[in-house]
Amino acid sequence: MHKKADETSIRFAKMKAIIKTVFFIFLISCSTTIFGQQDADFYKQRLEECLSKNDCDRAQIMYNGYKDAIDKADVNIEARIKACRDTQLTHGTTSFEDSNPYLQKAKELFKSGDYEEAIKNFNLYKAYVQNSEQKQNADTWINNAKECQIAIQTANRFYYNGNYKDAMPEYYKVVRLNPDDLYAKKRYDYCDIEVATKTNSGVLIIKGTIVDKTGEPLIGVSIVIKGSTIGTISDIDGNFSLACPKQEAFTLTVQYVGYKTKNIPVNMYANNNSLKIILEEKKKLLF
Repeated sequence: MHKKADETSIRFAKMKAIIKTVFFIFLISCSTTIFGQQDADFYKQRLEECLSKNDCDRAQIMYNGYKDAIDKADVNIEARIKACRDTQLTHGTTSFEDSNPYLQKAKELFKSGDYEEAIKNFNLYKAYVQNSEQKQNADTWINNAKECQIAIQTANRFYYNGNYKDAMPEYYKVVRLNPDDLYAKKRYDYCDIEVATKTNSGVLIIKGTIVDKTGEPLIGVSIVIKGSTIGTISDIDGNFSLACPKQEAFTLTVQYVGYKTKNIPVNMYANNNSLKIILEEKKKLLF
């Protein structure tokens, strides 16, 4: 009698365990189906939005997520994405690459010379795109930005040490890769002038402006090194530039009709790139 009761209890316990297992599997199946359907709905909605805007690349990304959620391909959607790409090729519509905010911002930062931030945004763009050609384009931008960044750092070290000759080729690398970098261009031009001046060690360049007492520029003023025939005249803005034999000190004679002649002492060790010479009018004789 007791033996039969024990067998009945064991059988009942086994059935209870089986029922619990089946019920647990059922719950997991239901939850997976519900969440999977939610993911599918999300991707499908975004997919339709992208296709309506002819944004083929982002549509492909949404379709990949949708396909994973439903665990199968959708031939109809794949055909629509292909048609979207064909339309772009035929009519030249705006691509995802042209409108991507990360790429747009990265290009703006690159042009302005902020290479560190540009690299960050190019990497964000690269992580976002799926197309291998777009990833290769992103790598090209990243490499150019890194090359500019290193060149600027190297050039600046030379520049601040007064080594303009070695700074020049580094600034040129930047200008070649990014013609919009005005900082690098100005530094390159300055180094070019300094190197040209120092290379011709026997020449000193004197620059300046000639005006009257009211500040108006004087045109055609004669500037001559005293005791020589070396000279020049001022341009329409009163500016002049004169290449002089390098010597410790000499005098510039400045002459203009109707104005007093002026002798300007020049020291080769002084700053001779921004001379401002003011001429006074001769007093008119009254008869």
